[in-house]
This record gives sequence, structure tokens and C-alpha cells, in this order.
Amino acid sequence: MMCDFARAMVSCVSNSGLDRETIQQVELLSCHLVQLLFVLCPDLVAESHGFLAACAAVTLSCKIASVPMELKNLLREGMSESDVLADIFRLQLVLMRILQFDLSRGGEEVLDQVKDICRGMAETDLSPHISRIDERARALAVMAHMGFAPVVVPSRAVALACVAIAARRFSHALPSPVIDGIIEATPQDRVNVHTAVRETMNVFRLRAGVPTR
Repeated sequence: MMCDFARAMVSCVSNSGLDRETIQQVELLSCHLVQLLFVLCPDLVAESHGFLAACAAVTLSCKIASVPMELKNLLREGMSESDVLADIFRLQLVLMRILQFDLSRGGEEVLDQVKDICRGMAETDLSPHISRIDERARALAVMAHMGFAPVVVPSRAVALACVAIAARRFSHALPSPVIDGIIEATPQDRVNVHTAVRETMNVFRLRAGVPTR
């Protein structure tokens, strides 16, 4: 639900004419930060009823991505900035501490990794479909950050999982053969990617109302 709050807020920000790539970056960052709060600081999330946690995640994501925004545009009717500013700042500070004040750890590198992986597929049988695989994988990367994949496996595994899922539409290959054509995967790489695939598909099924596995 918090990720849905965050994505709805990002849609308000995106009305300012941002390009699709920037919108995806802010969405991914926001969902990633929301999940970090949910996993590491559940009591704070409960106190904020989720909405303010989403506000904190979106406003911090906009700062990281250098996207201009005004907090008042995100607030519900009847809320004022003065009422919530202290709580949002406190949640942002918690997030900064989780990131160890290193904004490069915000999760947006997954989108760059998806692009690099798709470039590496130029000599494969999937080359005619790379642009569509890249587009779908980037959308899946945002969805992956609504779940636990980015928390439990490295970002590279998340990117590979998203590309593998996207590639299934154009190839009946399972994730491992697709991945083997892109990198020299170690057994642990494969475990991480399969974990990321499972977690990402769980988010997809949950949002579609299908029981998770």
C-alpha cells in the first residue's frame, strides 16, 4: 500500500513534464526507500500510518534525482506542511542513516544495469526485441522495488531477474539460459537471480490478486 501511495505521489510530480526515464527513476527510488523503512523501521511506519512514510520517500527520491517538487502538492486535503514537516524530516533522516548518507545506494543503479545487460544481448537471438525487453525490464525493476528482492539480493541480480522475466515473452528459455548468454554466472549468481525472479513475481501476483508461491 505504501508503494501505491508513493507511485500516486510520483504521478503528481510527473505532471511537470518529466521524461519517462526520470519518472521511473523516482518511482524506483521511492519504492526502494519505502521498503527499507518497512523492513528496518516498522514501528516508525506504523506511527506515520504509511502515508507520511511514502511522502518522506518520494521527497527524498526527488532530491536524489534532482527533480523539483513541492511538498504541498503531495499532501491530502486538510493537511498543512507545518503539521507534517517535522515528521517527514525525521523519516528522511532515518532513511539517510539507513543509506549511510551515501545517496548512490538509493537503488537507481538497477535501471542502469538493466540497460547495460540489454546492450550485452546485442549478439543473441533476442537482439530484434532488445528495445521492448529493455522497456519491460525497466517497468519490472520498479515493481521489484515494491517487494523484498532489493533487500535480500544484490542490485545486479535484481536487474538480471527483470531482464530474464521480460525476455520470457520473446523466448521460452528459463532465466538461467538467458542469463548464461549475458554473463558468466556463478552458482550463487543463479541462486540470487532466481530469488529475485521469485520475489518480483510475488509482487506481480499480489497486485494481480493471484496467490503468491
